Amino acid sequence: MIAWEKPIFVFVSMSFFYSLNASRVIISTVTKKKFSIFNDFHLTVPILIGILAFPLNAMGLDLKEETICMFLIIVNGITYFWYIVNVIKQITSYLDIYCLTIKNKVE
Repeated sequence: MIAWEKPIFVFVSMSFFYSLNASRVIISTVTKKKFSIFNDFHLTVPILIGILAFPLNAMGLDLKEETICMFLIIVNGITYFWYIVNVIKQITSYLDIYCLTIKNKVE
């Protein structure tokens, strides 16, 4: 019912996962590595929770759908930002640069 009454909840709760996968596809294309959602399965767990949450709720959890969507938004958001921070950290350490600052010259 929430998809019909408040579609923004459903859209936002899944948008982090789609952004995460788009970022992963771009990174894998640039680095010439294979992309699969099964390579980093821990990044796929939040969407699997989302897929299972609503049927389980209909079978007997009896939680409000807004509560489930807010939980999914939080979990997917944390996973997405954790991934982005780690990617930035890996890129900056590989290139030996700082993020958003200029390194001082050593003379």
